[in-house]
Amino acid sequence: MLDSEFVSQGILFFSQYEGLFRRSVRMKAVEALVKRVADTDGPVLIQGEPGTGKELVAQAIHYLSGRSGKPWQRVNCASLPGDLLESEIFGFEGEAPADTPIRQSGKLDLADGGTLLLDEIADIPPVLQARIVHLLRNGQFFRAGGHELISTGVRLLATTVRDLKAMAVAHAYGEDLSRLLGVVTIVVPPLRERREEIPLLADHFRVRFAGEFNRPQPKLSSEILELLFAYDWPGNVRELQSLVKRWIVLGDDAHVKEELQSRLRARGGGNGKQKPTSIDEVGLREVGRRAARAAEQAALRDALARVGGNRAAAARLLKISYKTLRQKLNGERAKRPRGGG
Repeated sequence: MLDSEFVSQGILFFSQYEGLFRRSVRMKAVEALVKRVADTDGPVLIQGEPGTGKELVAQAIHYLSGRSGKPWQRVNCASLPGDLLESEIFGFEGEAPADTPIRQSGKLDLADGGTLLLDEIADIPPVLQARIVHLLRNGQFFRAGGHELISTGVRLLATTVRDLKAMAVAHAYGEDLSRLLGVVTIVVPPLRERREEIPLLADHFRVRFAGEFNRPQPKLSSEILELLFAYDWPGNVRELQSLVKRWIVLGDDAHVKEELQSRLRARGGGNGKQKPTSIDEVGLREVGRRAARAAEQAALRDALARVGGNRAAAARLLKISYKTLRQKLNGERAKRPRGGG
């Protein structure tokens, strides 16, 4: 693929960039980390539940870096058995029956100078973990069946739904690879912790799929929005996208309402902790404000946890002043009910 084609892919990605990061406080914090690591060459581990958008975060790192005009390649480590996965990543060398040499390029060859994403790296077998460790330490690799040591300028990114450090402690994953990958870890929050994104995402998918399938755009009614807010989205953005896609294809408001109500009943009425807020009771704007406040406080707690409680460092991470951070934290404490003694 020509560099111009990779540039075109980058332009397409940036058309979605604002929608990825700028709809919630939590994702703005993720964006800040992405920008900090984009112009480096070290590996980055992106952790989060299924469907949260980990691959899009990895693409953001690539397209914000100096490698943006170079190849972007991806391997799903969970989709292939070990021997095929080895050839897919490292390539293959061997001989045909007539002693004719065979050489098959792997993703490392195809991504040279650019970025390779190892998706679901927790599923990579131990023998390949050792090869990835060697690659990260030395920037070199052998093709499967080959004897020539090949140098590469590829940057490695990885995604996982599991905690690699915990797996390493339990001896279920290689400690060396866990340590090398975990130098920089970006955690993508689940959709239930950034609920202010729900109406914007639903509207984005509504417009997108109506155009793709040449269907009329159904109205995003207050009743449907109330159900979308009440549900806790265990499948995250991917689940929301699939639901809206079905809604557009079927063109039936009653079906999407019934499906959401069924999911809510199955999961105990939303997140199972409190009665969902009714739009009829407080209005859509207030529901959105409450969701935004909850997401903001979650982002504050997450930032403080990441920097060991250092408020100055948390303020820098969140790109707000120290005074603003104190005001927001004091506001959260003021809203907490006091114990009875």
